[in-house]
Amino acid sequence: MSTDKPKHVVEEIVGKIKEEWGEYTGNEALRVEGEAELEQAKEDLKRDEE
Repeated sequence: MSTDKPKHVVEEIVGKIKEEWGEYTGNEALRVEGEAELEQAKEDLKRDEE
């Protein structure tokens, strides 16, 4: 088990917040950035669990 799990969980939360805030404010760039960060964090978590 990796010690980076808390870091990846925080990155996932931040990505989701950016995605939602970008959608709420109509800021497409922020929404896309948040979506990318969320997906990367999910991949990192999955990789750490292996």
